[in-house]
Amino acid sequence: MKEKVNYPSDLRIYYDAALKFGLVHNQKEFAKLVGISETTISQMLNGTITISNQTMKRVDDAISAKGIHIEGSGNATATGPNSTAQVLSGDLSALIKEMGEQRQSFIEQLHVKDQQIAECMQLLKEAISSGKK
Repeated sequence: MKEKVNYPSDLRIYYDAALKFGLVHNQKEFAKLVGISETTISQMLNGTITISNQTMKRVDDAISAKGIHIEGSGNATATGPNSTAQVLSGDLSALIKEMGEQRQSFIEQLHVKDQQIAECMQLLKEAISSGKK
């Protein structure tokens, strides 16, 4: 009989490391990387199912093969020639996404200000027109 173990926190560490180092961008990509269905990954991350030690080893092997190692403390480290690039790529992707969101917010604020200025100009024109009569 296979021993079943609940690994949601361990799997979360692997998933977060894969995101951090730019190996994946979502659960679907993570599922493909580790060779487990997306549904199973979701259920594992939510802690709604248990998995075998063998399945968890497959996750560890897949992530380790990409040069990411999980330490006993739960910290992830990247090794190999691309480790710095992976870290920078993950951090840069997050920064670019954040900057894009800030840019969009700024553009929306500009549109609101433009509308307010247009309304003020219209009120001013109306006030000047009524003053001339």
